Amino acid sequence: EDEVSFVKEITKVMRNKPIIAAGKTTLRQFSALVKKSNLFIGVDSGPIHIAAAMKIPVVALFGAADPDYLGPYGNNHIVITKRKYFPCSPCAQTVCLRPAKSCMQAITVDEVWQTVKKQMERIEKARRLEGGGSIQENGANYTIENTTN
Repeated sequence: EDEVSFVKEITKVMRNKPIIAAGKTTLRQFSALVKKSNLFIGVDSGPIHIAAAMKIPVVALFGAADPDYLGPYGNNHIVITKRKYFPCSPCAQTVCLRPAKSCMQAITVDEVWQTVKKQMERIEKARRLEGGGSIQENGANYTIENTTN
C-alpha cells in the first residue's frame, strides 16, 4: 500500500503517464513486464534479481546491504551505493538506527540519472554490436562509489 501511494505521487509529475503495476501483479505477471524492459532500476530487493536472471541490465540502489554478497548476479549491472561512508554498514537491522535511512538517502537523484544514462548508452552500444552483443566492460559488475557527499 505504501509503495502504491509513493508511485502515484511520482507519476503526478511525469510528462508521459506510465502503467502503474505496483501492487497489481502476480510474480509471473511482474516477470513478464520485466522481460519486456530494456533496463530495470530498483533497490536491494527481489525484483532486481528477477531482472538479472532474465538478463535485463540493472541499475540497483543499495543502502546498508553488501552488494558484493546480495547484489544482482552476472554482468551488465551497475550498483550505486554509499555504504562506505557509514560505519554501521553492512547492517542486519530490520529497522534503521540512523535517521531516515541515511545510507540510502545519500544517493542523489542526479547520481541515479547519470548512471541510468551511462547504462542506456551501454545497452545501445551492445545493440549496435552484432545485433545485441555483450555490454561487458572489463568483465565485471559496476559499483559506483561517489566520493562526494
